[in-house]
Amino acid sequence: MNIVKFGRGFNTDMVFCLDVNGSMAKIIDRVKIDLTGIFEKLKKESELRGKSDFGLRVKFITFGACLCGANRLTESEFFFLPEEREKLTSFLNGIEVSGGTDLSENALEALTLAVRSNWDNSYDNRRKTVVLITDAPACKFRDMKNCESYPENMPEDTEELYSEWKTLGNGRRMLIIAPDEEPWTEIGREWDRTYFINFENFYEGNEQLSDNLASLLFNAY
Repeated sequence: MNIVKFGRGFNTDMVFCLDVNGSMAKIIDRVKIDLTGIFEKLKKESELRGKSDFGLRVKFITFGACLCGANRLTESEFFFLPEEREKLTSFLNGIEVSGGTDLSENALEALTLAVRSNWDNSYDNRRKTVVLITDAPACKFRDMKNCESYPENMPEDTEELYSEWKTLGNGRRMLIIAPDEEPWTEIGREWDRTYFINFENFYEGNEQLSDNLASLLFNAY
């Protein structure tokens, strides 16, 4: 992907979609550590680029296996940082992983909820960033539509979701950390302003999640 530098402020909303199946336990533990210090990391990157005014709101959506009666799809409020750091830390500490099936997961529904978040639209190109982390494939939209807990008004397919994604303006960014298979490779390859990392390569060496987020925020793909 070609990278083009942007030249305006870096206030941003970030929504994290996290797979909380048991196989993700070690990754989620490391993500929690990274996110605890995310404001300081991104503020420093902003200052290095000559932007001292940096604001951040973060929100979380969890998901799991596509099983009726075992709904893992939850959605938090936005946390304002650094003012609500303690609330964020408490929330992160409360995230629990369990299970460990080989089933596909309701990640596309989580991604839809992220795209439909109550974004700050105070100016047109404010950063609106979605980060999804999973080690599993996704079930198709509406595979679980007969489940009592299935969210209302879900898209029919990823093409319909992509149409919603495009309405978020030029400040939108997406980072998909997932297996190298559909629908993730399709989304990473075909959706604009979207960056894909193969889950197998995630957290190689000393790289942190916040390093990838800095690249996503302060560059255009």
